[in-house]
Amino acid sequence: MAAQVAKLALDHADGGEDKGELRALAWAASADPVARGCPVFIDFGRLVGMGSLGVGDVSLLAAKVAATGSSLTAADKRLLDAGPTSRASPGRTLRLSQSQAEARRLVEDWVFSDGELSQDTHSQVMSAASTRSLSSGASLTLPAVAILAARRLIAEVLLANRVRSTGEIVIHFLGAVERRTAEGDMDLSWLRSALARLLDLPDLRLVAVLVGFLGAAPDGAEALAQSYAQKSAGWPGVEVTCRKGLFHDVVGGLPQPDLCVLGNAGFEAHFLQWAPTIALLRDSNVPMAVSGYTKVGGALSHDAPASLDAASVLSVQVLQAPSRNLVAGRLPDEGRCYCGRSLRPASADGIASSGCWLLLRGRAENGVGPPRSPEELEAAWRSFRFKFLRRVAYEERVEGHYDAMASVATFLDAVDAGEEVLNPEDGLKELVLRAMKRPMNVAKAGLEGPDGQDPCHNAEALEA
Repeated sequence: MAAQVAKLALDHADGGEDKGELRALAWAASADPVARGCPVFIDFGRLVGMGSLGVGDVSLLAAKVAATGSSLTAADKRLLDAGPTSRASPGRTLRLSQSQAEARRLVEDWVFSDGELSQDTHSQVMSAASTRSLSSGASLTLPAVAILAARRLIAEVLLANRVRSTGEIVIHFLGAVERRTAEGDMDLSWLRSALARLLDLPDLRLVAVLVGFLGAAPDGAEALAQSYAQKSAGWPGVEVTCRKGLFHDVVGGLPQPDLCVLGNAGFEAHFLQWAPTIALLRDSNVPMAVSGYTKVGGALSHDAPASLDAASVLSVQVLQAPSRNLVAGRLPDEGRCYCGRSLRPASADGIASSGCWLLLRGRAENGVGPPRSPEELEAAWRSFRFKFLRRVAYEERVEGHYDAMASVATFLDAVDAGEEVLNPEDGLKELVLRAMKRPMNVAKAGLEGPDGQDPCHNAEALEA
């Protein structure tokens, strides 16, 4: 009889919201017992070709019971008591073209893969992400980072228990700027569905909190909140809040996060703003997924080693070493090293935005007391800059640019001797420029000649 009902519903699915609900119920009633409880059960839109019924909808909960053969959970009952207030508008359901649907399938295959995928698959995923063919105006870049981090946390038994007991997951996206950035156009409906699949919680509720907006227009947080409010009308089970300020300043009014995502954190430029937040999250054992820039091909570069340096000086444990995120945007690559020389041909899409990520949580067991006070965090900033400049010297040496390496080494010696001063406000870009301009001690480069020789690297290109 269930099969007959399903066929009847499909034959008359040309209109009417109630008929769409009947199709969902019919599918649930006639589902293969082997497939009942399968995570894909969460996506009625894909299964029956209609908009979402909305978390808490009576029909959705009835379908869940029919499909899984289980009773309503406490979370289900709370949703039922709340009524169908979160019913989605079918007209707002995200419509994907065939190419977009295929691109998303590639992303999901990669995100949920337990093994190594072929290089061809990697290239296909990166190509799909770089051309923004995943959807119209909705990014999966940071949601993918959140899923990768959640998988690792579940493996470490650091996430699932609390979320399963409450039926809710809270994710903070820190460092948000404006609507046109990575945090401004996230497909949080996809993130909720993917997390629900990962946790096997069909009715999972996602609370997303975006914090930052310091460099945006005065109404940046409000404008983005309005934008997400319009989108979330078609995203059942998703709640979005936007707050202006640094996390450590506004945390008192925010829900406790299960995970924080620091998108393109840029510790080289913003270490002092991030340091109090990271210290707070470290001491609270809140996981932090940090993404950053890297070269599209080859070894991870740019923000990958810098993020490890930041974790080291702030005494944060690294749960997941820097790894590649294939679902990344593309930016131009000038192909230059720190000293301004050309290393490789310039490319219009050689840098991956949020193309690398790592996972941090808790205090590192390194025998060093973690920095907390403003003075200790300022000292950590000094240590971070020293680590960065030493790495610059090393990378210049690897490239055979011994003069540039010697200039940086000479500059660091001058800092130690008190001849050069590192002020808290001195950023790394300024320090690299100062170091490269400093006459080098040729002994540092293994060259012959008098000390104090002018640098022969391309300082003009560096300033440009």
